[in-house]
Amino acid sequence: MTLAIKLAGAPYDQAMGDVQRTDVDGVPTFWIDRPGPLMATLSFRVGQADETLPTRGISHLVEHLGLFQLSHASCQFNGATEDSFTSFYATGTPEEVTDFLTRVATALASLPLERMDMEKQVIKTEDASRGASFIAEMLQRRFGPAGHGLLACEEFGMRSLPPQAVAVWAAENFSRQNAVLAITSPPPAGLRLPLVDGVGRRPLPAVAPVPQEYPTITVHHHQILGASFLAARSTALTSLMRIIQRRAMDHLRTELGVSYSITADYRRLDHHQAHLTVTADTLPEVSTQAMDGLLHVLLSLARTGPTGEELDRDFEEAQKAFAQEDALLGDLIRAARYELVGEEPQSRARLLREQREVTPDLHAELLDNALESSFWLVPAGTSGPTWRFRDYVASSPYAVLQSKVLQPLPGTDVPPGATLLVSREGVTYSMGQDRQITVLFRACAGALIWNNGDRMLYGDDGFILLIEPRKWDGGQHLLQMVDHELPAHVRIPMGDRQVRDGPPTQPIPAAAMNVPESAPALVGTTAPVVQGRTGGLAAVPVRQEGMPRHSRFHGARNRASYALLAFAVMAWGLVVFAASTLSAPLAAGETQNNRIALLVLFVFLAVLTSAVYVRRLF
Repeated sequence: MTLAIKLAGAPYDQAMGDVQRTDVDGVPTFWIDRPGPLMATLSFRVGQADETLPTRGISHLVEHLGLFQLSHASCQFNGATEDSFTSFYATGTPEEVTDFLTRVATALASLPLERMDMEKQVIKTEDASRGASFIAEMLQRRFGPAGHGLLACEEFGMRSLPPQAVAVWAAENFSRQNAVLAITSPPPAGLRLPLVDGVGRRPLPAVAPVPQEYPTITVHHHQILGASFLAARSTALTSLMRIIQRRAMDHLRTELGVSYSITADYRRLDHHQAHLTVTADTLPEVSTQAMDGLLHVLLSLARTGPTGEELDRDFEEAQKAFAQEDALLGDLIRAARYELVGEEPQSRARLLREQREVTPDLHAELLDNALESSFWLVPAGTSGPTWRFRDYVASSPYAVLQSKVLQPLPGTDVPPGATLLVSREGVTYSMGQDRQITVLFRACAGALIWNNGDRMLYGDDGFILLIEPRKWDGGQHLLQMVDHELPAHVRIPMGDRQVRDGPPTQPIPAAAMNVPESAPALVGTTAPVVQGRTGGLAAVPVRQEGMPRHSRFHGARNRASYALLAFAVMAWGLVVFAASTLSAPLAAGETQNNRIALLVLFVFLAVLTSAVYVRRLF
């Protein structure tokens, strides 16, 4: 059966051709009739965002194993693992591409697992040669160590994934039901795709940001600044991002000279939401000016939208891009990707029609709404602008219950006043002044396990906590409790670890979640326990909030409960005092007015005391 997805007949649809659909061995296959070398892409709806912290890199490993036996193939080929897709590419003659696709499908159906340890080493080398991108770091800050936040994480699965787990992952996700083929000719007669039968199409990964009030701002140790947003997917939004990039380039580079490269990225998260990122490189001495300049560009567009000239220019450039000969390849890939995620493909004609309908007011409204979810990441030393940023959450809002309080051993580099609370519920590291980091065992996304007893816990809310038992009185009990309560599926064996006791402490393992080794956990501290959001960087400013370090009431887990409790106690006290005071007989020389005045004074003092307490909570 062949189904044509017609793209002809619309006003801006000239020489675009058709994308045809058929199937090969049960795999949906989209093709165009394009002269030149044959190009093909076999894609699967699985990627980095579908993994977990302990299995991070498993899709990448399957990709490598699928290509291992093709190292001497005569065609040009490659593989790629993205956030939501894993793909295999080939360009060559029909015979070469047919042989490549058939051999890849055969390998995926029966992976050469005897090669797994060698490919793990190859992937570790590949991973070490490239750092996480700024966009991946922004995703990690917003989503923590799960979903799209995993893109910036080390591929911990290369350390401990057993062959059986890799085989099961391949069987479930690299199946004919979860695949699609895009090719630039009718499928060759001899093409076969002997993939296994799976459980069906994998849904897109969930979008679950960590707790945080927006807009917010924090720092990192790179000379790039930028902002990310969440917004509803639309054609108008892609146009808006291009206009933001052009206007920011004009302002930051041409007018101010504080940046060389400005980028704008639009990334689909699920069927409804997109993640948007605007970045600008800069230098330490002008980072504040660059930050102010980028914020100025965004706020001005959010107020009035782009000019008519900007909209016309963007539309004309889109027309030119869609009129190019290679635009048909875009139609082909778009049709295949939309098939994998279960959405209707959009033709160039429809995209241009929707863009032509965009108005300045629509762009302004879209950006104004997106700014409400903005997350800013700026170089250390940048002065924050006087905008309506919310405090970046750098402290857990609660501590563990029914805990044993551990004190640091003398002579260690643990800061004065720091304590460690451990219970069957989890671990809290307290630095006093309501600054604390808590990771609950049931909410632990991953735990690095070193042979010397050190443990690093990653909470699914984005906080991380490094535990070094040798530095605490009762450290053996601490280690036993942690190891007993940690779920088996979150453990990541790390082998030996070199430690350096005594100040200054730099305890974070290299490449762990992209945390710089020398990054302090919170402003003004050199704590030997990593604490804070994934990324390990200080908030600007640090929010001084959280529950008392060790309170019998901290199970309430929120400050509102404390405020309600304070007012309830005050109200009850006032009722009792008023009743007893007004009903008691008058003493000699005492008038009722004296008694009422005393009652008013008591009420005033009670309200003042409660207000001070509530103010401290908030």
